[in-house]
Amino acid sequence: MEFIAAFDIGTTNIKGVLIEKDGSLRFSQTHSLNTVFGKSETVEQDPNEWWEKLCHIAANWWDNGVEPDSIKAIVMSGQMQDCIPIDRTGNPVRPAILYSDGRAKAQAESIDKTLPFIREKTGNHFDGTMVLPKIRWMAEKEHATYEKTVTFFVNAKDFAIYKLTGQAVCNWYACFIWGR
Repeated sequence: MEFIAAFDIGTTNIKGVLIEKDGSLRFSQTHSLNTVFGKSETVEQDPNEWWEKLCHIAANWWDNGVEPDSIKAIVMSGQMQDCIPIDRTGNPVRPAILYSDGRAKAQAESIDKTLPFIREKTGNHFDGTMVLPKIRWMAEKEHATYEKTVTFFVNAKDFAIYKLTGQAVCNWYACFIWGR
């Protein structure tokens, strides 16, 4: 039997399922994720927990007789607009700052004043939940952590793909590789 493995790293859960050629679903699993809600609109998760739960799902498949070689493709989806700083060894340097985290309001206002063309060109709102202001917040408020960062992932799935392959990849519209 051959399968496609599909994973979704959501805000509250990670889900995994095997899909057969005829489209039927097998071995569907969901595991809750710990989200830390702090003061000042902070919302964080540990990327290592995403990876541990993904591995737990796969291990459960193997324990139930699924052969790893029967997985012919892996599909990933996940929460996006996160700020996930990674060091040279491929490890997170701090918890991921989630898309709903608004701590970088002051940084967003400063960037918007200094670089108004970003909002003008994209037509999007620009506030403290965006990734660029979060990166600036980290540079200002957690400078030592910022200095350890060589890559920022903006999607939870990209961190999982990195752990699977050792390659820092992303969708073309979401990629932000720090040139250090």
